[in-house]
Amino acid sequence: MRGGAFLRLAAALAAIVCIAPSLHAGEAVFPPGSRIGLVPPEGMVPGVGFPGFEDVERKVAILIVELPDAAYDEGVKAIFTQRPAEHVTVDKREMFPFDNGVGYLAGGHEQVDSAINRKWFLLTHDGDITALVTVQVPEPASEIYSDAAIRRTLKTVTFRPTPIEEQLGLLPFRIGDLAGFRVARVMAPATALLSEGPSADDFIGQPRIIVSLAPGGPQQPADRDLFAQRALASMPGLGQLKVTGSEPMRIGGQQGYEIRAEFKDGKTGDDMQLVQWVRFGPGAYLRVVVSAKAEAWPALFPRFRALRDGIEPR
Repeated sequence: MRGGAFLRLAAALAAIVCIAPSLHAGEAVFPPGSRIGLVPPEGMVPGVGFPGFEDVERKVAILIVELPDAAYDEGVKAIFTQRPAEHVTVDKREMFPFDNGVGYLAGGHEQVDSAINRKWFLLTHDGDITALVTVQVPEPASEIYSDAAIRRTLKTVTFRPTPIEEQLGLLPFRIGDLAGFRVARVMAPATALLSEGPSADDFIGQPRIIVSLAPGGPQQPADRDLFAQRALASMPGLGQLKVTGSEPMRIGGQQGYEIRAEFKDGKTGDDMQLVQWVRFGPGAYLRVVVSAKAEAWPALFPRFRALRDGIEPR
């Protein structure tokens, strides 16, 4: 993630305000599907529609964002050599040890018209993720949410293993039949990766399945062939890709398009086979891409189809 994208993300999240139910004091709370949580101050409740907590009456917000591990270095630069968010003046930068690790903390203020907001940005990482925790406290609320209180809250930042089932529940589609495959990873807002490997990070030599839902897609049948071809061509790691067949077809009772192909695995050099199915709906399309070693393909293909046919929108 480039530094500018990091800054835009922090700034955009700082504007979100929602309403939610109460919490039990003293317990670490994780936004749904998130690996990052904390013990929120008394009086703050979970956000609805954003990952974090808020005090609606006083317009206080804590925003928790999970980023790729590669975003960490750019985030450190943003905090220590730039403004961590637009219009924010940083008063203090420091290394910040907390109960479960060490991070970088920037504290400052933001002036919006005649109002002043106190701001904190905590950046840390754990394993393969970077955590960005942003706190906003309007000046009138600073007696209740003091610097010391915010620092105590940030000391409680903690991590948990990937909550796969929780993340699956946030996707806009259901996978009714896993066909013996395992969900390895869920990526917001609407992508699931599946495989047969023993590790969520080990896809080498394993059958791979990508399921995603996205807005848009062509509504005219004549445009679907080119759309599907471009979608497939955008995928990385498909060396010496050769399309062996393509045709329109019905999938799950809706119009769809299938492309069959062969390629060389970019890491192992194995001969691979692949199918991309795109199912077109009103205002959105579902895309399923499956691939496996050529010698394993005959046994795996019926399972791929069973998984595809079990996917339904929520």
